[in-house]
Amino acid sequence: MWNDARWHLIWIHLPIAATTIASMFLLAAELTRKHWLARSGWTLLALGALGAWFAASSGHGAEDVLGAAAAANEAAFSDAPTRVHDHEERGDLAKWVAVAAGAAGLLMLTLERRSTESLKTPRWLRVGVWLLAAAATGLVISAASLGGEIRHTEILAQEKPAAPR
Repeated sequence: MWNDARWHLIWIHLPIAATTIASMFLLAAELTRKHWLARSGWTLLALGALGAWFAASSGHGAEDVLGAAAAANEAAFSDAPTRVHDHEERGDLAKWVAVAAGAAGLLMLTLERRSTESLKTPRWLRVGVWLLAAAATGLVISAASLGGEIRHTEILAQEKPAAPR
């Protein structure tokens, strides 16, 4: 059954992938001066913003589904309310930074629309958009990691040192 929790899990992957790849493309564009890398990065930022918006919009429904699961198995979800709160707070911040990065990407596409072979916008502006993209990437991944801790408590386990041979 396709419930809100499943949609939330599907949508969150778009901003993770899009902002991460956009950040790499934008850095590569600055280093190589390849126009197509910059355009691709800015486009991915807009897609990442859309994905972040959908992921955040589906979060409350996912929380309702989690609440029903927690009621059925309280021991497994004893600290879920705290984790959900932390995830929601980080997710909201990540959404707004991703939306700002997406808007900046669209602005850059507009400013560069007539440019066919070289980057015409000032370097400080391109680097600023790259920094915004990197911030969005970090926040989206951080929010996703906090979300993963809600259901996948095994990622919180401390690694045990390898036994001597």
